[in-house]
Amino acid sequence: MKKREKIIDFDRKTLVAELVNESKSTKIYPDAAEKIANLVADDVEKWINQRTMVTEKDYKKIVYQKILKYNSDLAYIYLNRDKII
Repeated sequence: MKKREKIIDFDRKTLVAELVNESKSTKIYPDAAEKIANLVADDVEKWINQRTMVTEKDYKKIVYQKILKYNSDLAYIYLNRDKII
């Protein structure tokens, strides 16, 4: 039996806050982290607005891809945040 995918509601403020918080464990300056987070949120919001429905898996994948465009360390942390000790 296939596992049902969760459908998400995009919250820009939450995404920005998560990325700024995750960036604290990198060498990214706070101002730069906020700018990156807002750029990623812009990109993700544009992507989501082109779709009628977005699953959690798709959301995480696109957020990772957009972060990777700006900072590979932050992208790695985002992708593995549930796995890193």
